[in-house]
Amino acid sequence: MSDEAASGSVPETEPQPAAEQSTEWTPRAWPVSAIIVAVIFALLTAWFLFQAFGNLINVPDAYKAYGLGDRIPWAVLIAGVALPPLLFAAAALLGMRRALTARVLIFAAALGATAATSFALYALSVYLVTAG
Repeated sequence: MSDEAASGSVPETEPQPAAEQSTEWTPRAWPVSAIIVAVIFALLTAWFLFQAFGNLINVPDAYKAYGLGDRIPWAVLIAGVALPPLLFAAAALLGMRRALTARVLIFAAALGATAATSFALYALSVYLVTAG
């Protein structure tokens, strides 16, 4: 019998070598299918961004042509440009490490919010022009 066994103490186990790594599978943040979904929704969101840039460029001239140059809704026009990429980025961050169906739903919700805010900003700009 060894001295350790006689004294009743439990022998220490040797540390595991650092070369052994966990074999557990960890999901990637952006698998290929998620990238394809993101690209599709990026293209759909880009339409709203394109429209917002068109409004930012053309609306001031149209307002000036009708004698409404002092009523140009600059805040609304700038918000229209800023919101689509912000909502898309928020959806991309919220969708990280989620199932593909959850990502699609998050991107769809962001696209719906983009469309709703685009229409709301259009209605607000019409109200600002006609109310003043």
